[in-house]
Amino acid sequence: MTLLTLTHAQKLTSAACETAQEMGVPMTVAVVDVGGHLVSLARMDGAAFVLTEVAIGKAFTAASFGVPTAELAALFQGRTQFTTSIQVATQGRFTLSRGGLPLVVEGHTVGGIAASGGTGDQDLAVVRAALAACS
Repeated sequence: MTLLTLTHAQKLTSAACETAQEMGVPMTVAVVDVGGHLVSLARMDGAAFVLTEVAIGKAFTAASFGVPTAELAALFQGRTQFTTSIQVATQGRFTLSRGGLPLVVEGHTVGGIAASGGTGDQDLAVVRAALAACS
């Protein structure tokens, strides 16, 4: 199984920021490994500071479950007690906002990538563009 490298994580981050720049939306982009540890982070000029933790949380959630955060939001809808328990157990990192995708290599989740700063659809578009550019 291939592991997520710093070089690949930085390429993903850079590609995501290029797309966000083209959209005119300052974002924060985070890439984490399969354990949820931060590998690469970029906060674009003009992106709010709070977006850093949001992007890391989305990437962490996608890596932890191996599922896009938007799909998890649908799965956990109406299960507030369960999601609250997970948020407490992960010290607030568990995030169900759109814009986080797992990084999958040869059928195995090796990490997660997320963007935060636009609408959920914009965040997701930036992450998808990064994956397409770096595949």
